[in-house]
Amino acid sequence: MSSEHQSQGVGVLVDANVLFSITLLRWLYFMTGGQDIELVFYTSEDILAEARYHRRKRMPDAGSDLGFWESKLPLLFRQKPLEFRARPGYPYRDNGLRDAGDQHVHFAALDNTIDILLTQNITDFPQNGPYRVMAPDEFLYWLGYASPATLKRAIEVQSGYYARQGVEAKLSSSLRRAQCLRFADMVESVEAGALD
Repeated sequence: MSSEHQSQGVGVLVDANVLFSITLLRWLYFMTGGQDIELVFYTSEDILAEARYHRRKRMPDAGSDLGFWESKLPLLFRQKPLEFRARPGYPYRDNGLRDAGDQHVHFAALDNTIDILLTQNITDFPQNGPYRVMAPDEFLYWLGYASPATLKRAIEVQSGYYARQGVEAKLSSSLRRAQCLRFADMVESVEAGALD
């Protein structure tokens, strides 16, 4: 739709159910540096609004930054939020969508240069459409497999952060809570020195 959203890299649209998670945001940020391919992350105002709504429900007593979540967004999203056109009466079920409420995500992907839709609800979107639908677990695993050095660095940076905070954190535990089971296993293998 807008030429300012054309990129040379792989366009990744991040759905609200991924964007909502501080754990996933952190891993996406640390896993994208050092890759052989350029990943360009996108969102839309509608996706941001949905993610903010769910963050606020989870954290009703947080400040306006929603527990530092809001301040993390510019680290990943360096492009303006995507725009998309309306499609009144769109036959969403005929086009591979299970939920009418996901039309705005689908439209943002269709009207822009999106190669991958990153969502926890992979079955809610067309599986043979113009963009690939991936769960965060599959996407992060793919990035870790493609660049073990980036994965190792991401683990070191995050482990160092927690150590400076005086917190003993097992990175794989938060990944499992974020439904990234396979990637959590990969992280544990690297931490144990099994994947050098």
